[in-house]
Amino acid sequence: MSGGVLAGSVLTMNRAVENLQRFTGTSLETAVRLATRNPGNLIGTPHLGNLHEGGEANLTIFDEDGAFAGTIVRGQPLD
Repeated sequence: MSGGVLAGSVLTMNRAVENLQRFTGTSLETAVRLATRNPGNLIGTPHLGNLHEGGEANLTIFDEDGAFAGTIVRGQPLD
């Protein structure tokens, strides 16, 4: 943090994925992988952003238009 300034954003992840698709023409599958699995690999936690048997099953659900539809934490839907 140079000069005591911290930068941030109000960009939500679903909007970031949508922007990536819109501005680059990439598929939803690729955009989601770039937003989940790749960052997990980068910080040394490859199990994050990767669905596999025995995994944590933490998911965010979106409808076909990319609107938020729900959350699942440890395999259980949140109310």
